[in-house]
Amino acid sequence: MFSNLSRELLVRFSEDYASIHGQIVFPLTILGMLTSIVTIIILNRKSFQTPTNLILQHVAFFDTIVLISYNIYSFYFYILHDPNPFVGQSQFWPRFAILHSNIGVAAHSIALWLTCLLAIVSFLIRIKKNNQFLRVVSYLIRE
Repeated sequence: MFSNLSRELLVRFSEDYASIHGQIVFPLTILGMLTSIVTIIILNRKSFQTPTNLILQHVAFFDTIVLISYNIYSFYFYILHDPNPFVGQSQFWPRFAILHSNIGVAAHSIALWLTCLLAIVSFLIRIKKNNQFLRVVSYLIRE
């Protein structure tokens, strides 16, 4: 699929990027956590409490969980113990890596499904405002 030259370029890029990934991602996850927390705080105000904003607030919450987990992971595995963090370490960090993978997948999946829910709710509100709700429902039932 790839020629030898393109394979070599990809391997070289992967090796070069791996050396700076930890230094780039660590401050970005801190920035992401701060912005998610600000989003949660703002959407928690009484004037912003709507069903849509509640869904957005939960998306920000689960994104914060992903970012916190990845921040700890990247700090230890990319910054403190580069290049091989598993050699000569206790059982805690390999277990944390497994826990991080599971937490990351679960929280990210929940955030994605909440985003899908937001799109469905938005669609239903728009068709209800246009008095097409019953036509769409009856069309979906017939098909």
